[in-house]
Order: sequence, then structure tokens, then C-alpha cells
Amino acid sequence: MEIIYMTNVENLKKIYAIDSNLEDSYILPIILKCQDLIIQPLFCEKDYDKIIEEIANDAVTPQTATILSYIEPIIAQYVLAESIFSTAFKSKNNPDYQENAKSLYTEINYLNGKYMADVKQYTNKLYKYLCKIGIAHKESGAKFGICTW
Repeated sequence: MEIIYMTNVENLKKIYAIDSNLEDSYILPIILKCQDLIIQPLFCEKDYDKIIEEIANDAVTPQTATILSYIEPIIAQYVLAESIFSTAFKSKNNPDYQENAKSLYTEINYLNGKYMADVKQYTNKLYKYLCKIGIAHKESGAKFGICTW
């Protein structure tokens, strides 16, 4: 089965503050993780599969394009949250790491929390839109604590 991404790395690097030094091979699995753990559970299965099929066939409808415009910021913020740990690992190799370890750790945790809070906000916006157009998976809303019925 072909892997389908709901956004591309070039867009993420160009539009969002994603480090251009991060290789695509590092970012792509994070995109898939976000799609699997955050995006897909929000949809009824047939609707999610329909969107993936439209992307695969390069036949995205206006409604799907709108949905994807809600999805991209979720993926971007998730990539930022996950990639911050790569920065921490690289910093560990810095000779000054031990001297600044505590403040670096505090900053990384703060940034990760900020990005994940943004993920939640954008996920909430997407889910409310999916509720509005009638393709939201109702049990996921309760699971994520969003969109009351």
C-alpha cells in the first residue's frame, strides 16, 4: 500500500518555522504519526479513506481542499513539537551542554508543551468543521474532549 501524506515537507519548511536543517527522512515519519494518531481518529473511516484516495489520485475536491487547510497546521505544529527533541539531542553533543542542561531542558519542555497546545487548538478547529459538515467520528470528539453533541 502506498503511503499518502496529507501535506508535504516543502510546505512545512516554507510556511512554518520548521528547521530547514531537518532532513525530509526525519520529518516524514512524524507526519505519518500525526496522521495516524491525531487526524485519522477524527473521521469516520470511509470519509478518511475518501480523502486519502483523492490525494493519491490528485483529484482533491474543494471540500477536501478545505479539510486539508485545517489539517496542515495540525501536522506542522506536531512536527515542531516532535522535532524539538532532535534539537535537544544535537545540543547534547555541544561541550557547553552540561553547563546549560537544566535551562535547555526547561526551554525544550516549554516549547514542546506550547506546540502540543497549538496541536490541540487546531485539532479542535478541524473537528468542529468536521461536525459542521457531518463527517466527524463522534466517539473521537469525546475521547479528545472536543465538539459537544
